[in-house]
Amino acid sequence: MSKSRQRLIEAAAESLEPGEQPEIASIAMVGSMRLKRSLALGLATAALTGGAAAAFLVPVKRYVLLTDRRLLFFEMNQLTGRPTRNLIGEIPRPAIGVVNVSVGITGVLKVAVGAEQGLKLRFPIPARTDARRMAEALRDGADADVTAG
Repeated sequence: MSKSRQRLIEAAAESLEPGEQPEIASIAMVGSMRLKRSLALGLATAALTGGAAAAFLVPVKRYVLLTDRRLLFFEMNQLTGRPTRNLIGEIPRPAIGVVNVSVGITGVLKVAVGAEQGLKLRFPIPARTDARRMAEALRDGADADVTAG
């Protein structure tokens, strides 16, 4: 898995802001936790962008990179399984709240995004502990923001 992580960090390099540092590189099935609202959002997003962008309606395997500033989602090359440089989405870290994390056969991390219910990230067996690591990093970041302000 470390080779995949390194490839993701290399692919993400041009999407990072100056001084932004990668913290956790992983892979996960990314989907929404609210189907009805997601369906409406997905249809609206697709209509407004001419189908160029869509919300995470159906869980899709994505490369996920948590940096010190954002949570980034990258497309997977369907032939090779490697990360592409195509940034699918990003969420500023201050807008993310951990709802729940569980690690069993797979790791599952549920996060709230702003006032919305948020996203469900399901990490496969080789990356399942990344769910807990990402939750801890997000909680530590939230604690740091509270104490700094």
